Amino acid sequence: MNTFKLLAAVCMTVLASVSFAQLVLPYGDIANSTKPLIKVTNAGSGGGLEGQTVTGTGVVGTATSTTGPGIGVSGITSSRTGCGVNATYAGTGPGTALAINGAIRVSGTRPAFTHVTNSANRVVSYGSEIDHLLCNGNPNALLFVQHYVHHSGSTTTNKQPAAVVYNVARSKWMVINADTTIAMPANAYYNVLIFLQ
Repeated sequence: MNTFKLLAAVCMTVLASVSFAQLVLPYGDIANSTKPLIKVTNAGSGGGLEGQTVTGTGVVGTATSTTGPGIGVSGITSSRTGCGVNATYAGTGPGTALAINGAIRVSGTRPAFTHVTNSANRVVSYGSEIDHLLCNGNPNALLFVQHYVHHSGSTTTNKQPAAVVYNVARSKWMVINADTTIAMPANAYYNVLIFLQ
């Protein structure tokens, strides 16, 4: 048994035998490894790691580098009905499930993006179709749209109030002019934010 496996076995034994414990990993080759110091695998449907406290923080992840791409806590799922990170408020009355101090950065299948109207996506004269994986085929999605005028003046200004509507026949959302008697111009930019429920 190598040093890492021995350390993990001791840790699991200690945690199973007492009501609370503190584990401090030694500095050295183990602590400087590029691999996880502790990996817990559950082959069933239960959790892999749980942290619980009365008034403190159940689980803490900290990346100390000020320049590197460190991640404090990472959550991953492969299920479309699952989620990478779940935050739940379990109290009574109004409460906070998630508190964020800092910017939100989107990547991959972005829930926030800029939609540009053009001749191909203007499937009706007064609106433009939004083709996006997160909301296609989902009439229950929540879309928030804001008209965006580029500082360079290269975009078209649409002075009409914007609205969103789900096109049942095409199974896609559209951004439209609230006054549908007025045609939507090409090259109009809209910032879109999608929430699923």
